[in-house]
Amino acid sequence: MRCIILSFMLGVFLLNFCITFAQNPQSAVATTLLVKQSLKYSAENCKDVKIRVYVPQEDEFQKIISLKASEQFIKVRDAYGNTLLEFHPEKKKGEIKIKTVVRVFRREVKALDPYEFEEVADIAKWVYENLKYDESFANVVLSPEDILRKKRGTCDEFSTLMIYFLRKKGMNASYEIGYACEESTFRAHGWVRVSKNGKNIDFDPTWCEYPVDALHVKLASLPSAFFNESEVRAKCYSGGKISISQQNVEIKVLNISYSSLLEENFRFMEEKAKYNFYTLATLELFSNSCVLTSTNFGKCVDEDGKSILEPYIFPECVYFCGKKRVFAIFKVYNASYEAKCKISAKTPIGELTSGEIILEKGDGEKVWLNVNKNVVNKCETVLLTSNGHIFALEDFYAFKKGYFRVCKNTTIYALKDSLTESKIIVKDFGKKMEERKKENAIFNNTLTKRFPQKEQKGTNKTEETNGKKKKSLIDLIIEFFKSLLFFLI
Repeated sequence: MRCIILSFMLGVFLLNFCITFAQNPQSAVATTLLVKQSLKYSAENCKDVKIRVYVPQEDEFQKIISLKASEQFIKVRDAYGNTLLEFHPEKKKGEIKIKTVVRVFRREVKALDPYEFEEVADIAKWVYENLKYDESFANVVLSPEDILRKKRGTCDEFSTLMIYFLRKKGMNASYEIGYACEESTFRAHGWVRVSKNGKNIDFDPTWCEYPVDALHVKLASLPSAFFNESEVRAKCYSGGKISISQQNVEIKVLNISYSSLLEENFRFMEEKAKYNFYTLATLELFSNSCVLTSTNFGKCVDEDGKSILEPYIFPECVYFCGKKRVFAIFKVYNASYEAKCKISAKTPIGELTSGEIILEKGDGEKVWLNVNKNVVNKCETVLLTSNGHIFALEDFYAFKKGYFRVCKNTTIYALKDSLTESKIIVKDFGKKMEERKKENAIFNNTLTKRFPQKEQKGTNKTEETNGKKKKSLIDLIIEFFKSLLFFLI
């Protein structure tokens, strides 16, 4: 299944606008959708024609209100429990039309365990931040290893890689296939479902989204991204031909409601910043549930449209349960006059917030940062000192001096006009001894291949001679003890 408007695997040639409102689709909490599917078929010199079509499914977040078709059908299920409509047309050529009215709710699991959520959200965040969305991959199929190497793809690659990591951790994960609203248009789309402790939790790693919004409509839940929305089978005689063409899907929003999941507070850490240097801002997020969302920051331009203040380094995707504090580093560019900038900050599921700062000329101060340890044990505390702000991009902040508990590899920044950073690496003591031995063996083999010993003439001969000497010495010792024992007896 591909994440593009004209999806040849799904056979989609027509999709309509999904929304014309000002709200972001990710804040949709409930929708009523009319899903129209149609296809044309042809069966020349064939009999027992059977056409199967996937339709919107019914689960805890999706309820079918009505389902109608232009031909008689029976409901069947595939090997994974998905519902399909099966048609047995008598005509050699024809068109099948299906209309489904479905009520879709935001896929939010109540009373979600924070630890379980964060374990999965951390994988979704990594995938979102390390893959680049690229529609040129829409018509290729990549393995997880290929995806890791190329680090590009569409929703297929994002979801496939997340499922790969989840299964390596022993979790049960499936690929959810259907349509979702993006840039005011319904597109063929896929996301991930994780089943843990009797709960189904949906994540969208392509859009850094949990809970998945009510403008995601599901057609199937499958183990992988390989999917065809319809199929046709028949018994054909010699020269017989059967095909499906002109598959269309049209989705109309009949009703929609919105609800923000976040409260946001954005501000700059200083009232003023100097041109050609950096400045620091913080975004505080509050929610009554667990959230995975992307962050967006605006920029400031001069009268000519030239950027004079813009986000430089910030966390693109964050997750938390309850509250979260993130930091954004802004780059200040040169200008010939003092300027006052108002910068906006927003997540797709929160309300717009903004902060103000004055940009001025002046000499900046060079920042320094001291870290007492750069390689630590897991969750060990380190001492950080600086002459400015000390922070990680998420949660940690101190001014001039602070103690930071490091549980994973982290980059620490210090900022006072100028910017510097230091990486802290966590040792991995969690591996079993056998795994360490295997890794050492692999390392030694690699080392031998990379740096082979130079063979010299006579080397093998010398080794053989040494071997004989060692053997002769052992034999002499054994004979000595035999003689001594014989003497004593």
